[in-house]
Amino acid sequence: MTTLRLALLTIILTTISTLSVIAQERTITLDEDVFLTSTLLVVNDDYLGVFANFQKIFLLYDKKTGKFITEINASDSFPGFNWAPIFPKLLQNEVFFTNSAPFGVYINYDNKVTHVADRKFFASMSFDFVHDSLFVGFYTQPNGEYELRGVGRDGEPLLTFDTIELEFPRLTDRVMNNQMLYHREHIYFMPAYTNTMYVFNLKGKLEQTITVEIDGFVKPKRDLQNSRTVDGKDFVQVTKGRSTGWGLYALNNKELLITGRNSDKGYVSRVNIEDYTAKSKMVKSSVLPKFAWDNKLYFIDVESEPIVIKERSISDYWNEL
Repeated sequence: MTTLRLALLTIILTTISTLSVIAQERTITLDEDVFLTSTLLVVNDDYLGVFANFQKIFLLYDKKTGKFITEINASDSFPGFNWAPIFPKLLQNEVFFTNSAPFGVYINYDNKVTHVADRKFFASMSFDFVHDSLFVGFYTQPNGEYELRGVGRDGEPLLTFDTIELEFPRLTDRVMNNQMLYHREHIYFMPAYTNTMYVFNLKGKLEQTITVEIDGFVKPKRDLQNSRTVDGKDFVQVTKGRSTGWGLYALNNKELLITGRNSDKGYVSRVNIEDYTAKSKMVKSSVLPKFAWDNKLYFIDVESEPIVIKERSISDYWNEL
């Protein structure tokens, strides 16, 4: 993958006649030799990351220029390392990866491993960072128990959360797309198959439980009989035709963005964090954003050759729905 350094940034200006304004759509075109399957994007003020977990690939770009920086891979600086990344987060000076074992790996933007979490650290698939040394995650157990907790870089307990009552605890245990988000001195948790949002302060105290009014959201009628059933028939019966959350993002200082799916349809909701009112629109699943940051939405088309990443403003995207 030596030719990965040849990323191209182009600016495409398109006219939206109905608004009589010029909309800007930035695109980053990956090198023609890059072929990815299932991908996700992570973005902060300075960087944009492209992650393909099955291929163990994480490509890092300068967000402002679109210039390729490096392919981050723990085995580059740690020979013999069991590199099986599952999910990344961009931190201030590092990229954190949940990993198969060990469960947490920190790598700086120069592609050097800075920390490997201790054995007592257990990764969650629903997590965020309050800061680089405070990991907050949602944990479930096969016996139906669950909790939110905050830990340090080696799993040491740092923050205890108030207990919450989940509507579908077995279903929540079964899926990986429950959402945790830290934003503006609050921690938000949203189980995958409900439109309920739990809002905590930085002491772990539950401040509000919100029902987000999402147009077209359809909850399951019941919970699973067993969260770890092998054949999956009960899971299909419970979730068929029901809505599931797909992403929870900090859109700007006043809004969160929620994305989700219901069969072949998708939904996008903008939630005002001052009064928790929501504006929602139904969309094709194919046009759901992969990430949201600083009033911009990010998309990736892995079927195009070469692969293209697109950045659009939320206002242009919203007005065209």
